[in-house]
Amino acid sequence: MHDDVPWFVNLIVSWLPFLVIIGSFLWVGRRISQALVSADGRSIGQVLDEHREELKRSGDLLERLITDRKA
Repeated sequence: MHDDVPWFVNLIVSWLPFLVIIGSFLWVGRRISQALVSADGRSIGQVLDEHREELKRSGDLLERLITDRKA
């Protein structure tokens, strides 16, 4: 039975599931990376960095206000 099948059919049948799995991983990864970009084109990491910087500026301002009020 195994000798009746041409070599290329045997190759396709044996490698096709592996290629489909790899292709689906690539497709899902690409969809996830596209979902992690905000509407204006910035990545989530950039948005979080800007948010962290703004929180630091706000904290510094509050600290200055508190120290000025105590003095």
